[in-house]
Amino acid sequence: MFTKEQTKVMKPVLGRRYTADVLAVLLSKGVTSRKNAPYNANTIRTIFNGEEGNLDIEEAILEVYETRRAKIEAIEVKKETLLNTEPA
Repeated sequence: MFTKEQTKVMKPVLGRRYTADVLAVLLSKGVTSRKNAPYNANTIRTIFNGEEGNLDIEEAILEVYETRRAKIEAIEVKKETLLNTEPA
């Protein structure tokens, strides 16, 4: 289960529309609910907010977090490279 502190760290990176990406990760891994149906967005948000625990969903959330953070870092590096170079 995620703690409030962990959620607070992840929120700026994940943003508001993270559930669709988490659902895509779950579907790609073949993870479904007990009813053999895809999880819904409310369930994903409940897990993210630490109200319930589900290791499969938590792992998918962390995967999306890692992907988005890497993308943000790559953009920052590119921005630094392009905008802070001295003309030759």
